[in-house]
Order: sequence, then C-alpha cells, then structure tokens
Amino acid sequence: MKERKIRLQSVEDAKNFVKVATHCDFDVDLYANSIVVDAKSILGVMCMDFRHVLTVRYNGENKEFEAFLNNHMKDIEKIA
Repeated sequence: MKERKIRLQSVEDAKNFVKVATHCDFDVDLYANSIVVDAKSILGVMCMDFRHVLTVRYNGENKEFEAFLNNHMKDIEKIA
C-alpha cells in the first residue's frame, strides 16, 4: 500500500485528480482525517476540504497518476 500527501487547490485540480485516478486499474482512496472517499468518485472528492492536505492511498502503479501526485505535492512541507 502506497501513501502520498497531496494538495488540491481548486475544483479544476479535483476534476483532473478524478480523471487520472479513473484510469488506474487499482483502488485509489482519498483520506482527510477520519473521512475516506473513493478517489474515482467526483462527488466524493468534491466533498473533501481543499484547505487541508489530503492523503492518497493506493496499491498499484500508473505513470500518469504518479506524475499528477508528484505535481500536487509541491510545497506541502510549507503548508502542513
């Protein structure tokens, strides 16, 4: 199980995250404290609080998904 911290800063980020996660052939979950949603669900992701750093958990590999996560991890250390 892989775990990454990301920051979605806009609705557009959330839509792109769901789009990329949907192309993964493995489960992807998005966590915020005790709330867990399916990262492939636009409704679930839109319910998350974008003011906070979110945790992504998944078990698989997808280059496009990894690139998206890497791009949205920038400056998390300064925020968290």
